[in-house]
Amino acid sequence: SQEEDWQSNWKPFFQPIQIGEVLEVTPPWLSDQKSSNRTRILIDPGRGFGTGHHLSTSLALELLESLLKTYSEKPQWLLDFGTGSGILSIAACKLGCQKSIALDYDEGSMSDVVRNVQLNGLENQIFPMQADQTCLSKKFPVIISNMLLAELKRSASDLAYSLEPDGTLLCSGILDEQVKELEETFRIQDFVPSRNLTREGWSAIEFQRAFSKLATTIY
Repeated sequence: SQEEDWQSNWKPFFQPIQIGEVLEVTPPWLSDQKSSNRTRILIDPGRGFGTGHHLSTSLALELLESLLKTYSEKPQWLLDFGTGSGILSIAACKLGCQKSIALDYDEGSMSDVVRNVQLNGLENQIFPMQADQTCLSKKFPVIISNMLLAELKRSASDLAYSLEPDGTLLCSGILDEQVKELEETFRIQDFVPSRNLTREGWSAIEFQRAFSKLATTIY
């Protein structure tokens, strides 16, 4: 099939990539190669978006890594909203999170997530779920979402609802010129930006609730 041809032609270009201070994303067919002493994430690209080669994914990973460094005890749970390949859930657990829910509306990406979770031996920590429009009733200390602006705006109230009062929301997938619009969207939900990573036209933003203990230190 065309898709198989495309994938086999593409394979040579998917090389290991180092992200942030400790992470390295590697395709499974190169997993035998000795690499650096970095924390390795194995990703079989499949259809699910997220190999770390796109800036929105690498910015999300960097923001996640630096956030998790600030915890003396790592969060019990994380919600990965719009998981794609599952890469952010896998990174979160490898960086010390206990468990992650990998949520996606796209049925097709679920098999990719399951495969990538297995490749990394994290079946007991990551729970792939196909989302419907009803929001999760569980509250999370950390939510990460790497989606396009339109999807982030559409999901803003769900994201706000699912975050613990002192939780942190990480958003990636937006262009620099969309930052103000996203910040405005979340200001309506009582969130303030606490950090911003920008590179080559892409941005990722960390949000806290305006009334949380964490946010008051910023003003």
